[in-house]
Amino acid sequence: MKKRLTKIGNSLGIVLDRPLLEKLGVDAETDLEVSTDGSVILISPA
Repeated sequence: MKKRLTKIGNSLGIVLDRPLLEKLGVDAETDLEVSTDGSVILISPA
């Protein structure tokens, strides 16, 4: 799945499709852990 960053105020965000969120059991109340190894961004439920 390819995505582009979206301007949100002075920041950038990414919108995740509902089927992906449902598959992971993630919703607006779920805390997420964001990390990187310098070349990959990893987002996972905290």
